[in-house]
Amino acid sequence: AFRAIALRRPARAAERAGLGLFLFALVVQPLIGPLVGRPWAEAELFGLAPDPTPVATLGLALLAPRRVRWLLLPLPIVWCAISGATLWAMNAPDALVLPAAALLALGLAIAKTRSEIRRRAGGIAERDLPRPPARPASVTDGSKT
Repeated sequence: AFRAIALRRPARAAERAGLGLFLFALVVQPLIGPLVGRPWAEAELFGLAPDPTPVATLGLALLAPRRVRWLLLPLPIVWCAISGATLWAMNAPDALVLPAAALLALGLAIAKTRSEIRRRAGGIAERDLPRPPARPASVTDGSKT
């Protein structure tokens, strides 16, 4: 299972967004609390507080292969929804951060999976097909007018 998540440079948009979500959980999310008026002692740190951990997991899930990705996604998505609802009920200014991260990760995971399925099936998007060359205006098709 540990070999399934290889640390490499992200190639696709979904993988770059996954890395971005992971870094958001590590660096930005701990700063949100103090920015909205909570004391620094209440800063939420990855691995210690319950909210940055599922966001980081969502980011790692976007870097994982398809089967591992869909095994990792459900629990952090549910946690983000529950935590967002709790923060919303408390009128917290950062109530939408976790649900937004979950929706972003879910949308990107669906898009990435669809892309992988198309690529594996050998499907080529219409925009990737070569276009026939344009005919010059001076060339006729041989018919008399």
